[in-house]
Amino acid sequence: MDIGHNGHQEPDSEQRGAVERRSPVMSFTRYFAIPALLGAVATTASAATADLALPTGSASVAMLTQYAAPAPAEPEPETTRFDGVAYRVVDDAFVDQEGAWWRPLVVTTTAYSPTVEECDDDPDCTATGTNAYTRYGVAADPKALPYGTILRIPGYGDAPVDDTGSAMRKSWSRGIVHIDLRIPLRRYDGAWRSEDEANRIALAHGVRRNRIVLMKVAPPVPPASPLP
Repeated sequence: MDIGHNGHQEPDSEQRGAVERRSPVMSFTRYFAIPALLGAVATTASAATADLALPTGSASVAMLTQYAAPAPAEPEPETTRFDGVAYRVVDDAFVDQEGAWWRPLVVTTTAYSPTVEECDDDPDCTATGTNAYTRYGVAADPKALPYGTILRIPGYGDAPVDDTGSAMRKSWSRGIVHIDLRIPLRRYDGAWRSEDEANRIALAHGVRRNRIVLMKVAPPVPPASPLP
């Protein structure tokens, strides 16, 4: 064996021949080993891809549901207060806690007592036959507010339109909704008051313009379902 100039041993002729004879076999082995190695890599990659793939069927739905965006929250209903009571606002109507529907109305209010001084010769009976001495009610032009309309009036309460008068009809001819609040001789608590007391209350009310009252209305009818 010869020693090269760089200090490494040089193979002798027999060793060089052996290396040269083995070289084609090693090249042949490498030629076939590389595709096998690539195939193994491909198989491993496919397995990894399969692990990352989304499942199908109900499992996929369950997985997607976990990451689905939450449903938007329903908006809080708009509310308002009228005469200290809360109402739900639906379009241009107010809905009270009992589910009754009301619409705001701008009116002029006055008050009267069922006496001869303020009414006709038959002050105890309204235009609709109501007993004016014992029942609270409202006089109005029936063209503006039909008889039977229920009004909610701050400081007075709920009362029907059951009477009319020339002053109310004159106001409506000018486009003004004028209601006259009756002060009956029997109070809400059942006690009776004198005609003089009823007159004093009515006169003290005076004329109040641009007041807001509520008028009871029927709830809207839902649209009919289309025929199949």
